[in-house]
Amino acid sequence: MSRRSDSMDRAAEIAGERVKDQARALGECQQALGEAEAKLAELERFRGDYATSAGAGDVRQLLNRRQFVHKIEEAIAYQRAVIMRLRRALEEQRTQWRDARARAKALDGVSGRLRAGEARTAERLEQAQLDERARQTRPWSED
Repeated sequence: MSRRSDSMDRAAEIAGERVKDQARALGECQQALGEAEAKLAELERFRGDYATSAGAGDVRQLLNRRQFVHKIEEAIAYQRAVIMRLRRALEEQRTQWRDARARAKALDGVSGRLRAGEARTAERLEQAQLDERARQTRPWSED
C-alpha cells in the first residue's frame, strides 16, 4: 500500500472510532431520558396517591398538605423541563451520530477505491514486468 491509502485507512479508522463514541453517547442520552421519564412518572404517581389520601385534620395540617402538594407540583414542572432538555439533547446527539456515521461510510468508500486503484496499478506493473522478462528470454526473439 502507499502512503495515501495508509493515511486514508487511518482516517477511516478514526472516523469509525468516532462513530462508536457517538453511539455510546447516544445510548447514554437515551438512558438519561428514560430515567428522567421514570422519575416524572414516579412524581406524578406520588402526587396522585398523596392527593387521594387526603384526610381530615386541622387547618395547620391542611395548609401543610397544600404546601407539600405545591412542592410536588414544582418538582413535576422541573422534571418536565429536564425531560424537554434531554429530548433536545438526544436529537442533537442522534444528528451527530448520523453525521459521524455518514463521514465514516464515505471515508471507507474512498479508502476502498484508493486501495483497489493501487492494486490495479500494482497488477499492471507486475504484468508489464512479466511481459518484459518473457520478451527477453524468448529464444526465437528477433533482436
